Order: sequence, then C-alpha cells, then structure tokens
Amino acid sequence: MNLSFAFFKRLLPVTLAFATSSALAADPYWDMESGSFEDYSWKVSGSPATFSRSSEPACSGNRSVKYELDYYNSPTRYRAEFTSIEAYGENRLSYFTEYWIGFNLYIPEDWKTEKYGEIALQVHQHPDPGETYRNPALTFGIEGDQWRVSWAANDDPIAPAKSYTARGEEFLSKVKKGTWNQIVLHFKTSYNNDGYYQAYINGTKEFDYSGPMFYNDQEGPYIKFGMYKPSWKQKAMDAGWGGIIDGITRRTYFQDDMKIFKGSNGLSKVQTSCGDSSTPIKSAPPLPPASISIDLL
Repeated sequence: MNLSFAFFKRLLPVTLAFATSSALAADPYWDMESGSFEDYSWKVSGSPATFSRSSEPACSGNRSVKYELDYYNSPTRYRAEFTSIEAYGENRLSYFTEYWIGFNLYIPEDWKTEKYGEIALQVHQHPDPGETYRNPALTFGIEGDQWRVSWAANDDPIAPAKSYTARGEEFLSKVKKGTWNQIVLHFKTSYNNDGYYQAYINGTKEFDYSGPMFYNDQEGPYIKFGMYKPSWKQKAMDAGWGGIIDGITRRTYFQDDMKIFKGSNGLSKVQTSCGDSSTPIKSAPPLPPASISIDLL
C-alpha cells in the first residue's frame, strides 16, 4: 500500500518514503485531517477506527481519530489499532537510537474505571526464529483511573520464553476526563544499559527510567497505536482473568496529532497544544449483543 501524502498537514524536513525503506522515515506527522483512510500508510490491525464527526472533539484542525471497541459487536473485540508494518522489514525503528513520540488523547467524561485497562501505544518486536512472542518492549495506556507505562528487554539473541533482563510497570497520574491529554514518550531503542524511557503527561515529566529497553532481534521495533484491550482476548478469559468486568462492554476515546521525531531535544517538536472542547463528550451507549466472534490469538 502506497503512502497517501494528502493525509499529512505538512511534511517535516525529510520526504517520507515508507514503501522503499526498511526504516521508519524521518519525523512523520499525522494530523488526522484527511477524512479518508484510503491509501493510509499505516495498516489496520483488528477492528477499523473512524474519523470523528463535527460534534466530536478534535485537538487541532477539525478531525481526530475515534477508537471504539464493543465486546459484542466489534469485528475484533480486543483491538482497534494501526501498525507501521505489513510484513517483515517495513517501517521499523532503528536500534540504539533516540526517539520522541507525541500524540493527544481525549478520554470521554463518563469513562468508567476498570481493573484491566487499554493500551494506547505500544512498541513491539517480532521474535527471531526459535523464539516465542514476548510482552511489548514499551507501552503507554490506561489502567484503573491512572496512566500506566511498561517496559521489557532482553539482550540474548535467542531468548528463552518469558525471559527478560529488564521488565517493569509504573502507574502515573490520574487520567483527566472530558479534555485532551498531551502525551510525549521519549526512549532509546537499546537493550544495553544505556537504554531509557521517559513519559511526559500534559507537559510534566512523570516517568524516568534508565536501563535496558527492547530485545536483541534481527528486525527492528515497530509502532502500534490505537486501542488494545488484552482482557477481552480469548486467552485472557481462558486464563480466568479476562472478560466483561463491572458491566463494561464498550470503550471509546479519541486521538489526534501523532508526531515522531528521531534525535535529541525533541520535546517541543512533538508537542501539539489543543483548543478547549466546547462540549464535553460522552461515550455512546453499548449496543445490544450481536453474534460473538471467538478469537483464538
């Protein structure tokens, strides 16, 4: 699938060339303004997202992207994401490199707290032959009423299953509902001790970790963003911890202004200020149950 240049408000200094390069092109900016996902450079993973309507919030411009999962009715009930890759070798991050990712999230004012949350962005990796899938090397999302980050690493070229040289999670400030939240993630893709991961929320650095990040794999990391709800996967329910909790069967939030910068001093380059939403947005009521699709992955 070729890149749609109409999707961008502007191209930052280097021309994007996703179709011909194995590495993620420099400094992309998605302003969510095109109104069409045709020729969208990022690939849909799971249930499709939609563009917001005029009555729904936008950080800058007139549109945002709306992610919504319905336990009973979504084609893939646990995932509505975009991914930077379609096959091995496309649009990867480089190892031992500093990156900044900025985006804005609008959480509806009637968002209900739930024990198991949603991941809004993850940086993942494909295991090498002889390895099994591991936890994402980096995540940012919501759990309970707080923002949550996690990280994982292993420097072994062929790592045993569920083996990590570093792994952890941390809960940050409470999620602000009914308004836009400005998120910036800053990290180095190094599985050595010089790795790091920082998270800024609404202009404040709330998380600062130094140590190994990512896995020693042949292919570089790739980005997924949107809404991922692990507790609604079939294997989570089979394990006894997933499924419907507290009667919550639908999740909705909005994302706008996704920016990526490679290099130092990138904080101001990936931040986007949002205008005030004139009308607080509430989630749509859940739909009645339809046929349930059973996903085994």
